[in-house]
Amino acid sequence: MKLCVHVLLLALGVMSGHKCDEPNESNECEISSHLHLATKATKVAKVTKVSAASTYLISEFEPNPPSNDPSTQQIELSGPAGGTFNGCIWTVDADNITAKGEVDRANNVSGTFDPNGPLLVSIPDLENPSFTIVLSSSTCPSVDDNVFDTGFNVPGVIYDSIGVPDVAGDEVNLADIREALGHPPGTDFKFTGTFAGDELKLVFRDASVGNLYAVNDPPGGVVTVVKDANGGDIEPVEFSGGDPLETTFGVINPTLGSGVIGDPHIHTLDGGHYTLLREGSFLAWHFDLPQPHVEWQIFAHYAGRQSFTKGLLLVDTSGSEPSSMEITSERCEWQTQSNSKKWSSVNSTVPEVLLSG
Repeated sequence: MKLCVHVLLLALGVMSGHKCDEPNESNECEISSHLHLATKATKVAKVTKVSAASTYLISEFEPNPPSNDPSTQQIELSGPAGGTFNGCIWTVDADNITAKGEVDRANNVSGTFDPNGPLLVSIPDLENPSFTIVLSSSTCPSVDDNVFDTGFNVPGVIYDSIGVPDVAGDEVNLADIREALGHPPGTDFKFTGTFAGDELKLVFRDASVGNLYAVNDPPGGVVTVVKDANGGDIEPVEFSGGDPLETTFGVINPTLGSGVIGDPHIHTLDGGHYTLLREGSFLAWHFDLPQPHVEWQIFAHYAGRQSFTKGLLLVDTSGSEPSSMEITSERCEWQTQSNSKKWSSVNSTVPEVLLSG
């Protein structure tokens, strides 16, 4: 019988182990191998594996801003607090027309993440959905290049990608684009409207780093619900930390449920211990030095009826190429990844060197 003992390093102490092969525990052990599959399959549509490079996320944007299209629009990114970013935001047309698969926007963006993590950048207005928006490293593809062409090469590292359709028939196009890009980290929304042309006016991540939600802009209609990535309805009153029907650029986005952000296992100074029964992935620990540059993060994933610890992801973004290690309750062994290569098992049970920084 395997016993997965999950250990948080340094000041985090020891987290409780969990036997993942008990016959009556199947519902709590169904999380896929890698921790970055952070959300339950019943909640998120087409979530792909998030690599260690995914320190940066698209946390909020307007696929089709209300009223007349502006000349520029804001996009909020999420990343390491105080860290600098140089990258590219580009979109791929997913409408079922001759331009399907073409890169129709590509803009370099840069800036410094504020102490809470958000970074607000401005780019020329996006083409209306359907499209896939991509956040990548600083090398942009050329506009009018087609991702379905044999000679197309994905430029740099893709950190995040979000597919938004304006008609159900374009969902397959989003899937085809994701395949052409090599299944990068990200999510493709299901069509969330009532009829064709019912486009999304807002997409945001829970607490700026979690699950994706959307707000529709029905022609002549009144928005009353938030949509999840599968098109399911969520009442706005279920969110805390702001109005989920409106943009919150520059501040942490609303969150579904209790509003707790961070490690849900709380230890008080007087020795009390509380476990908030909330599933999901959380930033459990962060270490940063400016000189020499060191940037370490530990993410913990909780799942099951009692929010058992299901995995740990250790990310080192100190160098030019991110590296990571993880252990999950499905595969009770350390695995490592570096230089954008595949995950591989670490020979020893407890690796001597966890991070290279």
